Amino acid sequence: MRYLARLFIVAGVLTGLGGCSDEVTPRLGPQQWQDIVFLVETRPPQLRIGMNEFLVLASIDGHKPAHDMILSFRLNGEGKWQQAIQDGYVGVYRKAIRVNDIENDVLEVRVERYVEGQNERDLTLLRFPLRQQTEKRAPTPTSETAKD
Repeated sequence: MRYLARLFIVAGVLTGLGGCSDEVTPRLGPQQWQDIVFLVETRPPQLRIGMNEFLVLASIDGHKPAHDMILSFRLNGEGKWQQAIQDGYVGVYRKAIRVNDIENDVLEVRVERYVEGQNERDLTLLRFPLRQQTEKRAPTPTSETAKD
């Protein structure tokens, strides 16, 4: 019994030490549209060639989740839009996409937000160059209104 208790203590300490890192999760962005700020995280935390999961974190005033939208992703303005999966109502949207060239690929995020009380939607396109993750200082991100 004592052996089992010690094993749990050692496992707890080792698990706790894993969270004591000075490393910051690399992010793309931020970008702002209307009252929403968008940040992108990736899984794995450092992009690599092949399948990567992109998580778009959307918040209002930096702390309130923005969850009244539909987000779709694609790379480099090519291919079909792939609708992201919304993680409940916490302002997180995710989708796995194949990355071919970290230095030149650009994640495009189409944001659709329905106007309350009206039968229309607001639409914008955000672009996140993947090389931002490897640059010491990320360039100023771009945002433009999309018509497609």
